[in-house]
Amino acid sequence: MELSTETTTVAQPGWRLACFRHQSSLPYSKKKILFSAAERSLYEILRCITPDHTIFAKVRLSDVISVSNRGKTGQANYNQIQSKHLNFLICDATLAPVVAIELNDPSPTQTERNCEEFVDAALEAAAVPILRIPIKPSYAINEIRRLIFPHLHGPGPLC
Repeated sequence: MELSTETTTVAQPGWRLACFRHQSSLPYSKKKILFSAAERSLYEILRCITPDHTIFAKVRLSDVISVSNRGKTGQANYNQIQSKHLNFLICDATLAPVVAIELNDPSPTQTERNCEEFVDAALEAAAVPILRIPIKPSYAINEIRRLIFPHLHGPGPLC
């Protein structure tokens, strides 16, 4: 079946809204949900405990860090980060990254472990802290607050 669209100019010249009426012949469909249960639980807690920050979900690593060298080596380094993503990224009021958050599988394969180690090293090189939190069906707000707080407000008093 052919795809038919109806387009409408919205707000500004050059902007448009496309409304699709029929099934496309392309093999894509909208996902029913964006987050797993663990991601949704953690997302809701992060929203609650970081009101002065913005939380982004499923962020490409290459949108958070950049490759400092150019040429063949730079392209090879970029290729290593381009298809990886972070579960969450907390940003400050200027939308600068504050801390990355990854949900960890309790029994990762060796390949997954190597990938985690690479992501950790890349973020460390770029001075972006990362918290790795075990996957659970739900999270306790005080536990997450305790983990996140030092990254949002500094280490606090040393007593």
